[in-house]
Order: sequence, then structure tokens, then C-alpha cells
Amino acid sequence: MNILKEKKTLNLKVCGMREAKNIEDLQMVNPDFIGFIFYPFSPRYVKKNEELERIQSYLSQIKKVGVFVDTSVTEIKKKVAEYHLDYVQIYTKDVLFCKKLQEENIKIILTIPIETGEELEYVEVFSDIVDYLLFDTKTAGYGGSGKKFNWSLLENYSAKIPFFLSGGIDIEDIDSLKKMKNPYFFGVDVNSKFETSPGMKDIAKLIAFKNNLVF
Repeated sequence: MNILKEKKTLNLKVCGMREAKNIEDLQMVNPDFIGFIFYPFSPRYVKKNEELERIQSYLSQIKKVGVFVDTSVTEIKKKVAEYHLDYVQIYTKDVLFCKKLQEENIKIILTIPIETGEELEYVEVFSDIVDYLLFDTKTAGYGGSGKKFNWSLLENYSAKIPFFLSGGIDIEDIDSLKKMKNPYFFGVDVNSKFETSPGMKDIAKLIAFKNNLVF
């Protein structure tokens, strides 16, 4: 009797998109999520323009994520409506802030910067509030370091919230990603390692990467 091994396909989130033509070309990759950064100090900051309005129709099959830092609930609600966002990605430890977004029917990806693994101890309180966690490398700023943290720290993760892995992920990391057995490992978030310049993604490299996310 042949027993087929069940395959797992990781979800792909491509963050830091900004240029209209590049976003149109992203259809060839067909990622599961696309991230727009609304943090003014990021080199990938999205400014409102007619081109981005025009390409909304190209993104109907891709879940749109807005990335926010130190932004009010009111402003986040405005951007969710303006860009037809499916999720917001935020940096906070404030449970009440997350609950306020939840009360507005806004779906949440909560970023958890990781350094020692102790950061995993407090995430349980978000179990009934956020939809996903995103584990990134802890830096002095807000992500974007292009560096990895020690992924083995996630062996102790047991909060039962599906999570994205982020932080310097490159196409050479496929084998290491395949070795991660946590059942809540939901997807990968890629950015700078797949760029030709800030905000401009290498479409061919992304296609090659996505084709290898089936384990």
C-alpha cells in the first residue's frame, strides 16, 4: 500500500511593495499576501498616488496588508478603507490597542521582535485577538534589518497562533525552512533579500522561491 506524505505549502508574504509596475508584475509570483509600509521613516514608505489606486484591481486575489508603526486606530481605519486592506501589521505589546482594532473588525498580524526567545512568553495573551503573529529579528528600529534571529528559539513556541517567519530570509534558506516542524508555522515574509533597490522586487527570484515553498 502506498502512503503519500501530506505536503505543506507555506504562505508567501511579499512586503515593502510600492511601485505600480512592479506590483503589476507581482501577479506572476501570485503571493498570498502583499505588504504596504505606512511608516514614513521607511525607505519603502507608500505615499498615496493615482497609480496605486489604478492597480487595486490587479490585487483582487492577493491579501493586502498595511504595516503601521505608532499609528492611531483612527488613522489605521482610514488607511484600511483607502487601500482596501485585508490585514494590518502592527508593532505593539498593548493588548487593549489590539482589542480596539478587533472591535473595528480589522484583522491583525502582530509583529514580535525576537532576540532571546523570552519574547515568546507574553504572546499567549493575544490568542483570541490577533489572527497571526510575525516573528522578526529584534533591532533598534522596526524591522528591515535584513538579519536573521536564531530560528531554533521557535521550538519553544506553543501559543497556538499561526505565525509568519521574517528577518533576512533569502532563497538559500529553503532547506532550513523545510526543517522547521512547528505546526503553527504558517508562512514566510520576505523583503530586502528579494530587491534590486528599496521597494523594487526581483520577480524572477520571487518566482523561484515560491516554487520551493511546497515541502
